[in-house]
Amino acid sequence: MSINSSYLLKSKIIAIYGTQYAFATSIGWHRNKVTALLKGQYVPDVNEALIISSTLSLSEKEILEIFYTRIHQIVTQWLYTPTAPRIPIPTTNSTVNNTGQ
Repeated sequence: MSINSSYLLKSKIIAIYGTQYAFATSIGWHRNKVTALLKGQYVPDVNEALIISSTLSLSEKEILEIFYTRIHQIVTQWLYTPTAPRIPIPTTNSTVNNTGQ
């Protein structure tokens, strides 16, 4: 999570809940998990991101600014790590011939 997106998320949490602890309690998380999220040490899954977005009434722009940056970093790291497992992507010239057989 970038500094800007972390600041945005933290400011929304404080504006609505007053403390990170109150926010963590409201979504059923331990406060350490929220701290890790804000430090960029924890990436929420899709369901958690939706809960956070809904709880804080984030706009689409805010959702992308907060969560997309970290997802982009993870995907980029995966793409440029030589040992990352690769999934074969079928090409348009696969084994199907022109007769449909």
